[in-house]
Amino acid sequence: MSMNSSTRPKRLHLGHRLLKGILSVTPARWKLALYRFIYDLYLKFASDTRSRVVEMPYFGLALKRRSEDGKHNETDALRFVNTRLAGLVEAPLWIDSVFLLGVDQYTWNLMTHIQGDLVCDVWDQLTEEDKEKLVQQLKIQVDPDAMHAATTSLSRPISDVEGRPILDVRIPWMGQDEEAVVFESTKAFARKVWPTTPLETDLADFVRPFIEREGVPIVFSHGDLLPKNLILPGGLSSWRKEGRVCIVDWDTACWAPLYWDALKATWLLAAPDAPWILFMRRVFPGCKDALDNDWEWRSRTRITIL
Repeated sequence: MSMNSSTRPKRLHLGHRLLKGILSVTPARWKLALYRFIYDLYLKFASDTRSRVVEMPYFGLALKRRSEDGKHNETDALRFVNTRLAGLVEAPLWIDSVFLLGVDQYTWNLMTHIQGDLVCDVWDQLTEEDKEKLVQQLKIQVDPDAMHAATTSLSRPISDVEGRPILDVRIPWMGQDEEAVVFESTKAFARKVWPTTPLETDLADFVRPFIEREGVPIVFSHGDLLPKNLILPGGLSSWRKEGRVCIVDWDTACWAPLYWDALKATWLLAAPDAPWILFMRRVFPGCKDALDNDWEWRSRTRITIL
């Protein structure tokens, strides 16, 4: 997705501010018709018709379609990031969203477009110096302690940004739809993430002290820090000269224990020495205990997270 990070404004530029103002007074049905037209037009010419994002770099815009009925989690997440975390986290700037119950099954989000290279596309080209720069930039943006300090005045249960239960198809034992709950304590949440029964006694004894810890901060979390959701603005060459990595795709943002982003960033890998796991351990050095306990639990229960 678009714009060089060295020039990307921390606030919408005049054209986007005018567009946002116009859309704010435009009837929802008109906006829905417009967004559907743009998406249908995109499908006629797109090489990848599975994409949920229509990129409009000429206008500096991206239109994203999400299928959950009435779910505004990414909308609320971007608005929170753009206000409370402005200057700390690099992310697209939210412009507009629309959902019409009974008329359309999709939530539509209009945001600024970030031009650049996805980390997943250039990973093999990154030098060790590049990776260290990326580590340092991510540590600034998603460091759990920094997030805790930035949001310390906010008392939240463990939930998505809208206040709904966290739903994740990768961990179905947490509960789906009507089974899922909002957790008031990190201990109750951890007991669900790492169930200890039925487990062999020594494994249960190993993970239980971590699960039962008191005072684990609940922080704002992206929830899907994978290479596909990190953009080097302007491309790799431009980013090497100047620029900060930009984090996109805030669908799974939530309020969760401070180790949540570290866990979610490593769950899809099945080897403890996988390059991305080792990289994320550098990004989240304070989450070593969580990652160690999680790997012990996963490897010995032989539960695969897909």
